[in-house]
Amino acid sequence: MSGTFELRRAANGDFTFRLVSSQGQIIVSSANYKARASARNGIASVRKNALESGRYERRISTAGRHYFILKARNGEPIAQSPMLASDQDVQAAIDLLKQTVTEADVADVSL
Repeated sequence: MSGTFELRRAANGDFTFRLVSSQGQIIVSSANYKARASARNGIASVRKNALESGRYERRISTAGRHYFILKARNGEPIAQSPMLASDQDVQAAIDLLKQTVTEADVADVSL
């Protein structure tokens, strides 16, 4: 299954990325980075860590929505899923990330 990492520029000038499935579904999004190169390093970290099941932290928001955070080996958050309806949806999103991440292209749409 293919997807695309979209490297984007935020309104404040920072860089961010998101992984979008071939069906247009946002799988994960990153925090902001000051430099484009740092955001690209974040993409590389997602590729590296997404296949390790122990890197996922499942959470429930105060509004009762489910989501996950993908963490690096050092415990720092790399990317977060959108808010989802159930823990089953979280598992499906994790599975989709694992299927998509290794072959996903990178599109720099920040230019």
